[in-house]
Amino acid sequence: MTNLGFARIAVVIGIGVGVAALVAVAASYKLSTRQTPPGQPPLVYLNNQNVEELRAAFNAAVDQTRVLAMVSPT
Repeated sequence: MTNLGFARIAVVIGIGVGVAALVAVAASYKLSTRQTPPGQPPLVYLNNQNVEELRAAFNAAVDQTRVLAMVSPT
């Protein structure tokens, strides 16, 4: 087999691995429960209607460690 043959096989295997990884990530996202641990408030989507609720809950927990994590797909 020539070097060109090995290169084509490597490309096909690379594409296959990439597709398999994308399928695994998509399945994990689709099948995940999206539940929080016991005792933790549920996850919420931040929008214009609930910003004040977030601010009030954040400011009410002065005596606790507070973490605000904003995650974006971009």
